[in-house]
Amino acid sequence: MADVTTEPSPPAAAQEPSDTPKFAQIPGVEERRKTARKTFFVMGQIALPTRGPMAVRYLDISTGGVGLVSDLNIPARTRVHLKFTIMLADSSFYPFVVQAEVAHSTFSSLRRGFVIGLIFLNPTDELLMTIKQYIAS
Repeated sequence: MADVTTEPSPPAAAQEPSDTPKFAQIPGVEERRKTARKTFFVMGQIALPTRGPMAVRYLDISTGGVGLVSDLNIPARTRVHLKFTIMLADSSFYPFVVQAEVAHSTFSSLRRGFVIGLIFLNPTDELLMTIKQYIAS
């Protein structure tokens, strides 16, 4: 039988800490998001070009876009209008309506609907500043 020699791993304290999400550390899984995001559990609306507004549950938010759960599967590249309110740590409320484009839609039995990732299109400076304040809080 061959003698297999392995180098010992460095002690845990000597390993560099990582801010990368755990799923992004899995070989073969690449993190595509370019902006920090934060949990954003609020109710809001989405309006499609072919139908009126419908209620959705938002999941997370970043300066690049939002994630939400919808009863409707919305195809990628569909342009929509989003309506939601951001509440900051000082209890101030900021309602927003913004145009967005669907990046992906995947059914989730756990979330009981379609988890949809959307990219903001031409967000206002006020929206971006408010999101940054929300993420920092």
